[in-house]
Order: sequence, then C-alpha cells, then structure tokens
Amino acid sequence: MAPYDCVFTLVAPDDWGGERAAQVALCMRDERNFYYAEFLGGAAWLGRCMDGRRSPLAGRAAIAPGRHDIAIQRRGRLLQLVCDGRRLLTAYDDRLDDGKVAMATEGGVELEGLMVQPIADIHVDDDFTRAPGETGEWEVISGRWQSSGELAERPKPELSANPFSYHVQAEIRALAAAGYDFWDSYSFRCAVRPSADGAVGLAICFQDEDNYYLLRWSRTGGAGGEPGGRLQLIKVEGGRWQVLAEEARAPYQPDVWYDLKIAAAGGCLEAYVDGHRRLQAMDDTFPRGRVALYAEACESAFFDDVHVRSHERYVEDFASPRVTEGRCRPVRGRWTVDAEHLYGSARGDGDAHIVTGKPSWEDYVLEALVKLKQARRVGLILCYQGPDDYYLVRWGTTRRGQGTRELIRVAGGEQQVLATATFRCVRNRFERIRVGCHRGHITLSVGDRLMLEATDTTFAGGQVGFYVQGPDQACFDDVSVRLREPPPPPPAITAQFTEEDTMTGWVSPEACWLTLADNKYVHDLPLFADYCIEVQLKGLAEETGRLDLYLGADEGLERGARLRASCDGGVLTAELALDGQVLATGEATSEMPSPRLVVERHGSAVIASLVDERGESVLVAHQVGAAAPGNYVGFERGGLSAGPGQIRVRSDGLLDQTFSGAATGWRPGTGIWEVHDRWPCSPGWSWFGGRDPEGDPKHPILWSKDLWTGEVVLEFWSVWSGLIMDLPAAPGYSDPSDLNCTIGGDGRDLCSGYSFVYAGDHNTCAKIMRGNDVVAETPEGHFINPISANADFHRHWFKTRVHKRGGHIEYYVDDELLLEYDDPQPLSGGGIALWSYNNGVLISRVRISAEHRAPGG
Repeated sequence: MAPYDCVFTLVAPDDWGGERAAQVALCMRDERNFYYAEFLGGAAWLGRCMDGRRSPLAGRAAIAPGRHDIAIQRRGRLLQLVCDGRRLLTAYDDRLDDGKVAMATEGGVELEGLMVQPIADIHVDDDFTRAPGETGEWEVISGRWQSSGELAERPKPELSANPFSYHVQAEIRALAAAGYDFWDSYSFRCAVRPSADGAVGLAICFQDEDNYYLLRWSRTGGAGGEPGGRLQLIKVEGGRWQVLAEEARAPYQPDVWYDLKIAAAGGCLEAYVDGHRRLQAMDDTFPRGRVALYAEACESAFFDDVHVRSHERYVEDFASPRVTEGRCRPVRGRWTVDAEHLYGSARGDGDAHIVTGKPSWEDYVLEALVKLKQARRVGLILCYQGPDDYYLVRWGTTRRGQGTRELIRVAGGEQQVLATATFRCVRNRFERIRVGCHRGHITLSVGDRLMLEATDTTFAGGQVGFYVQGPDQACFDDVSVRLREPPPPPPAITAQFTEEDTMTGWVSPEACWLTLADNKYVHDLPLFADYCIEVQLKGLAEETGRLDLYLGADEGLERGARLRASCDGGVLTAELALDGQVLATGEATSEMPSPRLVVERHGSAVIASLVDERGESVLVAHQVGAAAPGNYVGFERGGLSAGPGQIRVRSDGLLDQTFSGAATGWRPGTGIWEVHDRWPCSPGWSWFGGRDPEGDPKHPILWSKDLWTGEVVLEFWSVWSGLIMDLPAAPGYSDPSDLNCTIGGDGRDLCSGYSFVYAGDHNTCAKIMRGNDVVAETPEGHFINPISANADFHRHWFKTRVHKRGGHIEYYVDDELLLEYDDPQPLSGGGIALWSYNNGVLISRVRISAEHRAPGG
C-alpha cells in the first residue's frame, strides 16, 4: 500500500456539544469496513470499523475550538493524526489496505479542502549555484541571507569546482526555510562554515519560527552562558526551548567547513557531525514539516551542499506498556511489557514470535539487548515474510553452561541451519546482539565481535522480530533498526574539465586503473573496507564474451577470488571461483538498454547482482572467508564491452574528493582555503586551494580531520596546481616551489609525521623528512622551466603518490618513483596535511585509502 496523507482544515465551533461532530473515513471498502478519524465534543479518536462494528484504536485527544490544519498519515500499519503540525494520535493496524476516502459532518462542524496527497521518497539537493540576490526555493524568515561567490574574482560555474554558498549575518536569530510541510521521516544534511562566534545549526520538521527541532552548535555564549560551546538537540515549541540532548564543551572552530546532519524518523532524533553520530533523543511532537538553516548572534556563516533524503529509523525502549498492542504484533506465544522491558514465552514447549517494522525493509542492522533468563532458547528474527518464512538467529544452553548459537533459515515452515558456533552461555545478563542482512549476507555479532555469518538469498528483506522457545521467559530491551546507507557516489567533476586534455589524468575514470600484461587492469588503490564494483554494460542482447573480476587479490592479480561474468544470447552468467574451484554460479536476463553488474565484497561474502531500471537480480552470494585476503581488485577483458571507463569502485574506506562541494573533511591549519582563480589571464578557471597573503613566509596548511593509520596510500590526481600565478606576465611565477604533503602527523605540527617535499629549497630538490630530519633526498624532484610561457608547466597538474606499508615508504611524482625510505621505528600518527612553503597551492582531487580510518576531531 502506497503511503499517503489525507489533509483538510477542521473548523470547530465554540460550542463542542455532542451533536457537533465530523468524521473522515479512510481505506473504505464499503459502509461497514473502514478506518476513521472522529472529532466529537472537543476531542478526537482514531478507530476501525469491521463488519459494521466500531473499535477505537487511539484516543481521546483534546482539540480546542477554532481552525486546525489536520493531516491523517497512512504509512503501512501506521495511522497517525497530526493537528497543526503536532502529533495528536498514533495507532497501528493492517487489517484494511486500499480503499476510498469519505467525510461527514453535523451540527456546524466544517471540514474544508479535503485532499488525498500521495507521499513519495524525498530526494532534494542544492549547492546554491545562483546569481547574487536569488534565493531559489529558500524563504527568508529572519536575518540577512544572500548567495555568495567566494574568492574567485568572476565565478563561472562551468569552469569552477563550485565557488558558491549561502551566506548569513545574524544579529539575533536568522532562519531560512525550504521544502514542504508534508515531509516526514527524513534527514537534512548541509555543509556549514561558521566564520565568527555565536551559533549555527539546522532545523527539521519546521512549522514556523516558533516550532521545530533544532541541531544547534555554539562556540561561546548562548543560552545559559555555557563555557566553550555546546552541541545540542533542541525542541522549540511555542517559542520555548527544551534541550533534548547535548554535548558540553564542544565548540566549533571558525572558518572550518563541517558536515552537519539531523534526522527524524519514528520519534527518533539524531545529530551527526562529519558523518559521526554525536547525539540522539526521543520525541514525537513534530512528525512532519520543512527544513531550515539557522544562525544565532553570528556575524558571518556560510551554508552549502544541502541534501534532504527519506530516512528510516526504528528505536524502541518499551517505555509504553501498550507496544505489544500496536507497534509490535504478536504472532505466537505470550508477550508483555513490564518495567520498560519486553518479556516473551511460548505456550508449552513451542516457540513464541513477535514482529515489528516494515515488510519493505532491506539491507539493515537489528540491534538489541537480550537476556536468555530461563528460556530454552532466545533469538532475533530477520527478513520476516510470514509465520513460516524468515531468518532466525537463536541461542541457548546445551549442558554445563555450554551454549550454541545458530543461524537458521525457515522456509515453508522447514528449518535449515546455515551456520553454528559454540560459546559460554550466561543466562541472567544482557548481551548486546547485532544481526544484519545485506543482499544475502547474514551476520551475528555480540558486542563488536563477529560470531556467525552465512550467505543465503531466499529472502531479500522483511520485518524484524523476537523469538523465545519454551514456557519460561526471556527478556529484550533497547531495540534499534538502522538501514545501511550506500557507499559514497563517485565525486562530481565539472563537465568542462572532462573536455580538457591537460586534466585527463585526474578527471578520467580510466586514470584509476593500472594496466598489467594480458589485458588485465588493477585498481590503483588498495581497499581495506567493504567495497562495491559497478560495471556498466550495453543491452545484454548486444553483449558477447566475458569479463573476469578479481577480488581480494594482490597487486599482480595472482591470488584471490575470481568472478567470471559471461554473456551469450541475452543471458548473463556469473561464476565465482577460488583457486580454480567453482564456488557458486547464477544467471539473469534483462531487456533494459543499460544494465549494470554490481559486485560487492561485504565481510567475507561476495555478492553479485544484475541491476536495471526494474530492479535487482542476485546472481551469486557466497562466502570466500579468509581465502581471498588481498586488498586489490582488478579485471581482465574478454569480449564484454566494459573497460576501464565503465568500471567504478566505491568504498566507505576510500576518500575520493574533487572539492566540488565544501571541504568538510579538512581543517585549515594556516592560510585561507577557498576556491581561487588559477590564472589571472583567464579568470573563472578556479579550484579549491590555500594561500596566506599576509604570512611571512607564506605557509598554507590543510589538515585532514580523520586519522589514517596502518597501511596508507595518499594519492593526488595531479592534485597541486603548479602554484598560483603571482606575477602578471612572463615568467609569471616569482618563486615556483614546494608542493608538499605530510602523513602520520598529529593534526597540528608538520614535524610530527613524515613530510614529502617536491621542488623544495627554491625548486632544487625533492625529499622525505621524518620529523625535522631529512631521511631521503634527490635533485631530480623539481619543476622544469617553470615559467608561464612553458605550457607543459603552466597548465600541468602534478600527480603525487605516497604509499606507506609498515616502515617502508615510497614517494612518486607523475608516476615516477622519486624516493624510498625504510623506517625501523615507524611513526604511528594518522593526520594528513597538504601544504606549501612561501607559495599558494591549488588542489583538484585527493584520494586516500588506509587500513584504519578514525575520526580525529
């Protein structure tokens, strides 16, 4: 059943007598079967009529006389009544699905403008690329807002990495809102750069300037005169502020871009900074509304890169004893809520089930506290399709305290054990259990330790649930379901850049692949986290031949798993092999013109699917375990059309950035880091870069926020610009030198890590430094004829690569190995810096892959 809202205006008279009433019916099959919202005697109810018998589902909620904007939300089993932007009543029922909408009034009560509004997924982006004075879809509510080009003299979007943002000056409070009042269950993400003290933030479920949820981040001062700033989740209701969650002494740093996100779904509010969740709170006052940008007592702040997306989140703490009568649906057994815990037991020696969530859920993680108590077995349910079809992860004791965990597929009522493991069982202590499903890969973790995994493609998704076997009780608490987000998309690249021969090295998809012998290609960066390989194909009727994908391989593609994709007669066949032994096969067809082969490495599993506009067909899903331990992927062509330009790699552990948006992953150490023109003779051609016009010497430094440790590869696709011109004519550059970087630093001091200097000492050498010490040096690392009349220098983008494996370090520029160094006592820091000395620097693309990635603040 598609989600929708039924919206109208209720006009209630001053005298709410028993004869004055209104009713709206939903999912109406006939006059004897429907849901209803009833307004009578100054109150509202939600109910169900089945075979002519009425049963209240939720009520009584008071409604004052006057005009009220009403929305009745239908979302699967959820039926929710919203009055003037606030949640009034909530009920759960799925006995009726589609049907008509009807209304009736009597005694002077009026219903105006009744309308049924279908609800679609939310997908909105805004990078504020617009002319000065234009606000686009944003409604200025308070404060001084204006579109802003940054430091490019004449911003030209078609020639720039994006110099635009939205600027605000807030003397007291400033708000600018966008979107629709019917938006619900969504996340709001935006890059924010506060350039002064005060506070900045994002608002969600925005009703008006006195009613909304707010993610507020302050530096100094503010409510209560808090020291050092706070990160807060706030409910603003009727102009009054209520702090729902906060992190004290957490000020932002001026002139740093931050990636802020606030999400609201199912009464759960979450706040993120730079991709890391920092706050969570429960409140369901405002279930819907617009988004808004916020600033408070801040002389200057910039906003950029807005993303609004539909968002699924489920949290249940069993605070309501009636949760088993609505949100959770018992299937078998006895289920009760007591002291904010869920208890379940079977009738006799059988089992008990209770389920919750949406049948449409796919690719998610279910987490809960579980206590076995005296039950025979206890467990969690995934991909629930019905009482005889689901996955079950369960555990219990055998003898002498020895326990067994099992991952089971229940299909047609028949059980099959997919994986099992023994453990030492403790009955009367909560365990934090995490189970997940991802395109046929099912996992069980206890705490942070993976205990069980299996691959099975019988069920793609479904509801979640809880399981108990035997007549004695088991206990559950603090349940959450989080749907996984896809890996980051490929970085955006300005279209004109792809037309320039001098930029091919860093804009071309082919540049990410290294050519080996025998028509083989290897991805140039190792991958240490889960990854996804997307292969763009022609229509299958046009394809003939094969393509071999190598997974978990070494740099020469000599080891690892191999997925062979073959096409003949419009059928795509996949064969997964390891050490010459075929592990799994599958086939699929597609009549669409441009299907994609999507291959994922998820934990120890390999999942291959054929994806087109109509959906996804899983070809193979199989575990390769530790038998494919390498960190490289590659391919070998054998007739299929896809080559290096049609094969893309994505991974959560891979940073690939073109600075087409705000530099939220980076923090300026010194200098001004903005979008700058590269050539005074050709204004408008602009990229992200750093300069320090007032420093002596000029010394711009940009630090990564995250820490990258273990094996690390830092690669710049000709990332540094060959310096910003500082003379008007030939030679154009007064002192071309120093395109430098540091890895393994502490995020503050360049001398805390390994530094790599190119064209250093006034363009005379390249060197590797460990702290303050030069440990390797060569006179070959310098610019050749660095004047503006030399196009090979003037328009060139230098490619730099640093690779650290243990104590062995390699330093490349333009694919030539300049220097190597072996450190018997390797440094352990993880900060990465891009910098120059006595010069400016521009950066077109950065790529980083590392064995370990952690937030560094």
